[in-house]
Amino acid sequence: MTDLLIIDEYTGEQCKYVETSVWYDNTTPMSDALCDHVVYIQHEHKYYKRVLNDYLTVKMFGAIGDGLTDDSEAIQKAVDFCETTSQKTLFFPPGDYLINTPIQSSRGGVKFLGAGTLLREESWFLNPPSFPTFPKPPFSGCSLIVPKNSSAIVFKDSVVDPVNIESIQFLAKEGRTVGKTHAIDFKSEFWGPTWPFVIKDCHFRGFNRAISFKSLNAYDVAWVQITGSAFSQNDECVYFDFANDKQRNLSWGFLFENNKCHDNSRVIYGFFAKELVKIVNNNFEGSIPYIKDQINGNLSPDHYSIDIEIDNAVVQFFGNHFESMQNHAVYISSLRKDIDGNYMPSSGTTALSNRNKVEIFGNNMDGMTVDEQIRFNLTGVQVINKDDVPLSVHACEIVENLATSANIFLNPEAKINGTIIKFSDTEGTSYLFNNTLDNYDCKKIPPTPKSLLIDGEQYESRGNKSTTDNHFWGGRTLAFNSIPTYLGVSFKVKNRLDVFTTSVFFNIFHFNGTSASNPYTKYVPGALFQKGGDSVIVAITPNDDYYPDGSSQNVFSAGLSIDNLEHRNILVATDITYFTFSSENPAVLPYYVKSDLVEKVGTFSVGQQFVDTSNKINVVTESGTIESDGSLSTVTVSGTAGNNFIIANHPQKLTTGQYIKIPDPQNPQTYDNYKITGYESNAPETRFYVYPVLAKTYTDSSVSFKEPTITIIN
Repeated sequence: MTDLLIIDEYTGEQCKYVETSVWYDNTTPMSDALCDHVVYIQHEHKYYKRVLNDYLTVKMFGAIGDGLTDDSEAIQKAVDFCETTSQKTLFFPPGDYLINTPIQSSRGGVKFLGAGTLLREESWFLNPPSFPTFPKPPFSGCSLIVPKNSSAIVFKDSVVDPVNIESIQFLAKEGRTVGKTHAIDFKSEFWGPTWPFVIKDCHFRGFNRAISFKSLNAYDVAWVQITGSAFSQNDECVYFDFANDKQRNLSWGFLFENNKCHDNSRVIYGFFAKELVKIVNNNFEGSIPYIKDQINGNLSPDHYSIDIEIDNAVVQFFGNHFESMQNHAVYISSLRKDIDGNYMPSSGTTALSNRNKVEIFGNNMDGMTVDEQIRFNLTGVQVINKDDVPLSVHACEIVENLATSANIFLNPEAKINGTIIKFSDTEGTSYLFNNTLDNYDCKKIPPTPKSLLIDGEQYESRGNKSTTDNHFWGGRTLAFNSIPTYLGVSFKVKNRLDVFTTSVFFNIFHFNGTSASNPYTKYVPGALFQKGGDSVIVAITPNDDYYPDGSSQNVFSAGLSIDNLEHRNILVATDITYFTFSSENPAVLPYYVKSDLVEKVGTFSVGQQFVDTSNKINVVTESGTIESDGSLSTVTVSGTAGNNFIIANHPQKLTTGQYIKIPDPQNPQTYDNYKITGYESNAPETRFYVYPVLAKTYTDSSVSFKEPTITIIN
């Protein structure tokens, strides 16, 4: 077999060809139809294959790279060859490649590797401002130049294999203009989905959309990774469009790391589900109006540089730098909007649930100096914050907040419709007030036999398969003379188990003489909460002109509704804090005032000391439960000797922690004493676990509370 040495007509290099009888797969016999005249050629009735280095180059297929010649056809030919063979790296040598017709990728799986890009803003200037006398060095890299209303690369609906683009510069030929000029269009309809989607060390400049995801199949890509790249003078940098009016295109997993973003209108507009979302160590510097607004001399509507929705995902926002921004910084929400920007119903989704989390750490926002600019707008997420940065929130759970000053504020949605914020504090520390409150007071709700005294506070137990007693009615009212901007209430809870849902209702009215006028009930929907331990649930609603001008006898009360408790129970403190704000933008803290007085109703444990409503000091010398309303008069229990549980006919009347006594079946004048230690409704029967184990077998036996022994010592 003979070899050939041929000078490449496009690259000028000497190329070696070896004789072959089979095609790339080493199986298919060679034919004239398989000769592409680049890798495979025919010479004197024989077929030859070019000896390649590690990868093909677009210049082998005729690309010129002079910025004037249309290289679309040559590059398309190279891409087609790579997608139909095992050659999966396509190299773009130094040059400016004019792409008048978008390059179409039909399958994916080809790595597009360029000769390098300019990745720092100073390198984009003719002479860097820091060194005006230092000439700009010649650029020897790779640029794809895209005309107006076109795209550089389109990944078609048939793409199934990974996308990988590295070290390529994408430039809009006419600069940023009104239109639909994109660098990369991802349009795969593969349900697989296609993954990963990798962009590394690239530069995008002057596009309406630099990287666009748009397909009819909403979930068509996973683990999008954009790292080490530069974005400048783009309307949209990374944009996930709508599959239909109600459904955004989305990615499972997202990484945006070490990118340089300068003078863009928006950097990320996305929807991410289930996997980790990492936005880490990026520079967001400068922001500009959308080009259509800039041309018309209009300011762009308020928007965010980072605008993302999440579904069952965790966002890590670490180490990012913001400077010279004209718009807001970050919006993260589990509550989704439709194509017109309207919030959609959350039923049946993970919106407003504890499955969505945001971690904030190590970000620098010193370059954002306008007070009206929102740093973080968070809706329906658990928040773990370790930065001294203002957070504008709605329907969130503050799991951890290490800010050194008050930094929780209402976001625009919360200011209009009200909100519930849960402050989690497993240490149970006291909560301090700031000077933003106009009125506040603690209202103590009368306890029931289902209350427990814990650390000097009485808590009511809610749940235990009850569908009727999960409304905790504040009952007593707060009266005041001012006309506030916001009304608020705080409930302290101990969440023994994992998940519960709350909402709050306000009863609002004012007095005209001695009668109540214009009573109004405002319902504030809540969110799904998870963090256990001590927490304060703060509900706030706007005044909304409930109180007329000049009104001097204004009143409101509030109650807490708790859902998702059929198989769980939760403890709510009988002390409720009411408050009002006059500020338009108040800082929100876990406001809570504890009463110093305890009513002798409910469960008391040996060793506890408390002050009763007569201001007498009491000490508990024997544990027990005090009844006030004959609540067990219709309750019977059954259980077998040696077991550690009983079955109750009215389980909602009992709760964990109570002390009960059951008459001896043989001698009803004597009683066996037990403590309820747990509750389970997932068993075949509704069970209350007790200590000690049952001494006897009971069948539909009456039950009553075993009272404590309490001594007044002062």
